[in-house]
Formats: sequence, C-alpha cells, structure tokens
Amino acid sequence: MIKLFLLLNPVYVTFFWAVALNLHSPGRNLPRNFLGKQMTVAFILYISHLCYYLPLSGAYHYLDSVYELCSLLVIPMYYIYIRLLTIDSAFTLRRHARYLITPVLLFVLYLAGVWMMSREQHLDFLFRIMPNNEPVEGTLLYLKMVRKCCDAVFVLQAFLYMTMSLRLIIINKHR
Repeated sequence: MIKLFLLLNPVYVTFFWAVALNLHSPGRNLPRNFLGKQMTVAFILYISHLCYYLPLSGAYHYLDSVYELCSLLVIPMYYIYIRLLTIDSAFTLRRHARYLITPVLLFVLYLAGVWMMSREQHLDFLFRIMPNNEPVEGTLLYLKMVRKCCDAVFVLQAFLYMTMSLRLIIINKHR
C-alpha cells in the first residue's frame, strides 16, 4: 500500500498541474501554456513509472518507448520554459527544435529496436536482462546500446540544461 501511495504521488501532482495549466485561455501567457505541456509530458512519464514498478508489465510493454521519449523531453522542455520566461517571446519549432531533436531521434531508434522484438522478448529485456545487466547479442544488444545512450543523454541534458537555465536566470535577474 505504501509503495502504491509513493508511486501515485507524482502521478496525481503532475496530473493536477497539467490540467490546471492547460485549462486556461491559450495565448495569454505563453510560458504558462508551455509549462502545461511540460507537465503533461511529466504526467505520462510518471504513469510509465507506475506501470513499471507495480509491475503492470502488459501495460508497460506499450509505454516503454513513450517513457524513453518523455524522460528525454522533460528537461529540454523545462529549459524552453525558462527561455520563454526570460528571453524568448514565443515557442517556435524553428527556434526550439534543436532542443527537442535528440530526444525524438533517440525515441525513433529505441522504438525501432522494440518493434524488432516480440512482446515476450521485450518484457524479458525490460524485467530481467536490463536489471541484471546480462550479456546480449543481436537486437537485444542494439536495444541495450540505445537504452544506455538514452541514459547517458539524460544525464548530459540534466547538467547542460540546468547550467544553461541558471545562466539565463542570472542574466535575467540583472536586467
């Protein structure tokens, strides 16, 4: 029961903020609108966590690729939100796509690997091979390498975007 409570906390908090931030009239406050989208991505991320750790393996099989995408999008989206608060007047793909391209590319590579497997292979990969760091080959090796790359990119993004966000906040404070 405690495990379920702890797993549900980030789900309902991000759900509340996603709904609250997305229900007001669009266009009035662009940073708030974008934060609503970022909270929606975080909500999907935490739904995935819930399914993995309960474990609801049948549901997680379908959410795993989405989990990878959301985990890689949440930090760049936070940075875009900071940019919208400080130096950008609007969100445009032309200006902001460079922050989102790496997560989308890794998602496509990961999804391709998942599609090359059967459901049973994928679940075995998620719940036995990855946690135990077992040696693999073929498609499993491909997916393991992409997954490790996603993990590394997540850590790099966290450091890079948090540093860049802090710099923008300091510059904006001086203005």
